[in-house]
Amino acid sequence: MISHPYETRSDSFYFVNDRLVMHNKADYAYDAKS
Repeated sequence: MISHPYETRSDSFYFVNDRLVMHNKADYAYDAKS
């Protein structure tokens, strides 16, 4: 992740009763100074 600080990907999955109800994908730049 840190080796490519501006190619960070975050996937979030939400399950209810073992069913996938929502999937959020976020692409963002990681800045350690902020």
